[in-house]
Order: sequence, then C-alpha cells, then structure tokens
Amino acid sequence: MSNTTYTNLPVGTSLTGTEILAVVQNGSSVRVTTSQVAALGTTIVGPLTLKAPSTIAAATYSQSASDASLIISTTNCTITLLTPSSCSGQILFVKNITNNSLTSASSNVVPLGSATAGTAILSATAGKFAMLQSNGTNWVIMMAN
Repeated sequence: MSNTTYTNLPVGTSLTGTEILAVVQNGSSVRVTTSQVAALGTTIVGPLTLKAPSTIAAATYSQSASDASLIISTTNCTITLLTPSSCSGQILFVKNITNNSLTSASSNVVPLGSATAGTAILSATAGKFAMLQSNGTNWVIMMAN
C-alpha cells in the first residue's frame, strides 16, 4: 500500500484498483487493500445511494427491490414485502402521514419487543415510522416510534 496523503476528499470517497479509502465525517480516513477485506470475508459495499421516497395511496402495494422509503397515505395498506432470503441485509424505511395502518401480506415481520414474526408494521397513527431490515428469514423492525 502506498503512503500517499489525500486531502479535501468528500465523505465516502473510494479509490479504484486494489486500495480503498473511506473518508469519514470528521475528515479522518481509513485505507485498506481489497485483499485485506477479502481475508476478513467482508463484502465491499459501494456508497449509500437511496431512491427518493414513494408515497403509497393504495390498499395494497408490492415492494420493489429499489424501494428504500415508503410514505403511507390516504388508506390502510397491506404490503407484500420482498422475500427476505432474496434481499438479506436490505433496509426499508416506512412512515404514516395520516391515521392509516401498514401490515404485511405475510407473517414475516418481527416487531421490536418480540422474536415472533407477525404482520403488524405501523399502527393507524399519523407520524408513526419504522426501519425494517431483512435478516434473510424475516423483516426485522430495528427501530420505530
């Protein structure tokens, strides 16, 4: 690995080739080689780029692989989530802007206070939100209000 000094790089900068440079918020950087990452068995993930939120105003909705954030409005909604095994690690943010609930079409959502999967995601209260993450078996609510 070279001893090159990099300055004034934006957060998330990465280099091509065999060296990776991760610039963190305070301006510090971490450099590793792709072979070091491979030796750890870690997958290198590119910069986090999310699609703009989609507003859902329907009684049913099927999650697409590119969905990152959904805003539920005007009606209670039942969502068909992606099969967890097809998107392990994927995160989905959801929120209500009116008094409408969001439920899963399958019993594959693990709530905050339990390890048992069910269908409830958001209660029918404006301002409720949740962050779900696929663990390869279910969608786990990782945070909510």
